[in-house]
Amino acid sequence: MENQKIIDISKYISDNITSLVGRHNGEKLASKLIDNKIILDQIEKDFDSIVFVIPKKINILNKSYFLGWLETRVQSLGKDVFIHKYHFDADQYIIDQIHGRYIDAALMTLSAAKILNVEKK
Repeated sequence: MENQKIIDISKYISDNITSLVGRHNGEKLASKLIDNKIILDQIEKDFDSIVFVIPKKINILNKSYFLGWLETRVQSLGKDVFIHKYHFDADQYIIDQIHGRYIDAALMTLSAAKILNVEKK
């Protein structure tokens, strides 16, 4: 059995929320996690996988929200490692969007030099 960290995001969003939209709101979630000592790059070192539990009442998680929340983790880890490390317990539609478009979108914001790992110092 793998070493797994489970993070229920319902603890960090308002009870009346049914849609997770907007980059700023995704950044706010990332900040709330940090404020609660949930430092993702450290957790990545300590656990084989990280599972975000997204409440079933959430029917939309848009690309902007995802990018505000997890763009830096996708960019730091790369697509394959991110997919292996991060998992989502959510509505299947949301999971399909994350894997189908959002992860790739996070990588599209990188410069060509960063993608090729040839940035000048």
